[in-house]
Amino acid sequence: MWIESDSTLVVNTINGNALANNKINPYATHILHLLGLLENWNLTHIFREGNRAADKMASLGLGVQCESIFVSPPIEVAHLLNDDANEVPQYRFPKP
Repeated sequence: MWIESDSTLVVNTINGNALANNKINPYATHILHLLGLLENWNLTHIFREGNRAADKMASLGLGVQCESIFVSPPIEVAHLLNDDANEVPQYRFPKP
């Protein structure tokens, strides 16, 4: 399984290239346990612009009080998935 994250801290911690800080250590331990259930996995960094649908879902998740299961993607995410499926490029511009 190929997993992408826009957090370099998480990617480096899970891949063993950085020490987990106190804030993410419990999460890192749980993630490593779950990854241990997989036969093969690869975790790499992706810029937020390349992961817009997941970023939007995470933002939407911050605003809910309970777990949610979607039968189809929320409208806010559907157009991002469509852009991904149609290989619409997303650009990252350096901040001045």
